Amino acid sequence: GMSAKKKRLYMKEMCNVIDLSDVVLFVLDARDPNSCRASLVENMVLQHARKKRLVFILNKIDLVPKEVVEDWLTVLRREFPTVAFPCF
Repeated sequence: GMSAKKKRLYMKEMCNVIDLSDVVLFVLDARDPNSCRASLVENMVLQHARKKRLVFILNKIDLVPKEVVEDWLTVLRREFPTVAFPCF
């Protein structure tokens, strides 16, 4: 695992990135989007003093059936704007 010092540095850098961003793009694998999510990062974006936008990118949609993609888009769009994107 990551040492406590490395974790603190990582979190500090994550805060800096969020602070400098207007929009945070979060890439999720269409084969299992929930396993790609990081609630800590999502909460950091949402709780930021200056309102930030979080957008999901549902990636690799060409690797799952169209109906599955449509279902995931419906679920994810209830929380955040979500865009579907194929892999190349």
